Amino acid sequence: MTARIALLAGPTTYRGEAFLEAAQKLDLVVLRVVDTPAALASGARGNWLELDFAAQQDAIAALRRRHAQEPLAAVVALDDSATMLAAQVAAALGLPHNDPNAALAARNKWVMREALARGGVPVPTYRQVALDEDPAPAALEIGFPVVVKPITLSGSRGVIRANDAAELRAAFARAREIVRAAGYGPDEGVLLL
Repeated sequence: MTARIALLAGPTTYRGEAFLEAAQKLDLVVLRVVDTPAALASGARGNWLELDFAAQQDAIAALRRRHAQEPLAAVVALDDSATMLAAQVAAALGLPHNDPNAALAARNKWVMREALARGGVPVPTYRQVALDEDPAPAALEIGFPVVVKPITLSGSRGVIRANDAAELRAAFARAREIVRAAGYGPDEGVLLL
């Protein structure tokens, strides 16, 4: 019997083709699960499933239902944005998976730095700053230059060095724009280090 896997990805992934080619070589059936805002998601169409990854419990429930109809052998994240959901879905289905806490740490720079520091791993001085906060007090505590780094974005998006207070204001404003354009709300933060 051919194994079926779920590949979870954001709508703009560039990795899908390589994974699909590899799956074909391994004779795997692929369920493509794409992150789609709830208002646009059309649910299931053949081997496609559109889910809102932000509504994690709903997405897990949808994949449980699909798994009950067509059992999955694995759940794989193609992108950074899908790592948490893939770990949670695989855990819920009793499949091999990354620990959801490890997936969170891999995705969230604040959580990772906290875990490294607790484990005795040297990390640079850092502070978390909410998008609607003034970053100046944290920067003064750390000392210039600082690096502004969105907590969950990948690909160096929004990572900007600031050598002084004026550059910090500009860098923080730019990082805030990038974070909001990526669809994150006010609870998303930025690291200063």
